Amino acid sequence: MGSEKFAEWLKRELESKHWRQADLAKATHLDSAVISNLINGKRGPGIDTCNTIARALDLPLETVYRAAGILPLSTEETLRETKMKGIFKQLSEEDQDELIQIAAFKLDKQKARKA
Repeated sequence: MGSEKFAEWLKRELESKHWRQADLAKATHLDSAVISNLINGKRGPGIDTCNTIARALDLPLETVYRAAGILPLSTEETLRETKMKGIFKQLSEEDQDELIQIAAFKLDKQKARKA
């Protein structure tokens, strides 16, 4: 997973806890600039940062390592991604755009339910 994917994962985790970047910085004792760079996908986390984030978010290390790309995705996640990529590639460009819009709509709807 690239730093952009880790950033998206971290944003979702913070949203699920109703935390801001400042809350994560306080819980991890990491500099706010480090947190900002992670959230904005400007840098990916190393092992020590992953360990710190896992403790702060009360998540298994494996979960954070997978999100950071340190460990590979689980078999189930890999199969799901592979299946989705295969379907997506077979669609016309117009249908791909439509599918992206649908996915974005569903994500916004999910975020609204959590808020």
